[in-house]
Amino acid sequence: MNEVAWSKHIVRFLRAQGESDLRLGRERQVWDKSRVDILTDKLAIEVDWAKKWCEAVGQSLWYADNFARAPGICLLSDDFKNDAKYIYRCQVICSKQNIELWLVDTTKNFIIIRGDKLALPEIA
Repeated sequence: MNEVAWSKHIVRFLRAQGESDLRLGRERQVWDKSRVDILTDKLAIEVDWAKKWCEAVGQSLWYADNFARAPGICLLSDDFKNDAKYIYRCQVICSKQNIELWLVDTTKNFIIIRGDKLALPEIA
């Protein structure tokens, strides 16, 4: 699955958790035509593969500023061992910039939010 498909999958998970006011990025566009992947009532979340962590940082801050939300990043990884250096780099920057960071293991279909490992719903 690509980032858009994973975004939809994560939105289904968040809805099942009781999150309200969720919108997919294609429904919420910035004036410059860029699109936020997931917008909740609290977070503007950029979903991207771990190796693209730098882009995710910039985009999450941009969307957070434009939608008056806190920034969030959801990093996707199909190999945590090989992606460890990217995940670590992102963790350091997220910690310093107060960006909420979520991790998704795409091979095991689970998400880590605030240290909690949660199962995602079955992929449709």
